[in-house]
Amino acid sequence: MIGASFSPFNEVTPGFQNVAIQTVKTQQAAGNPNYSQFSLLALEHNWRDAYDGFPTTLISPNGTQGAPIYGGAPLSVHYHLGGFIGVALPKSFSSFLGTPTQ
Repeated sequence: MIGASFSPFNEVTPGFQNVAIQTVKTQQAAGNPNYSQFSLLALEHNWRDAYDGFPTTLISPNGTQGAPIYGGAPLSVHYHLGGFIGVALPKSFSSFLGTPTQ
């Protein structure tokens, strides 16, 4: 058996990615400790888990939340193709081997 499937994944939109990178650059340069955990390299390459926990509102150094950093939806659904290969086995191996059963 051979088949294919599509699985939905939430991924960061390109617009949000650009805004997030610019926000991290600006806030890290300003010394904001709330953005020190985010790696610019990971954000730029959209590495796995790079955007986990990323705030959608601007967080000031004292921890208060400000305005949203992006006006659109930060995530979009992309479908990824996956394939699978399976082997079917009979319920009774003796019938598979051609041995007579009693």
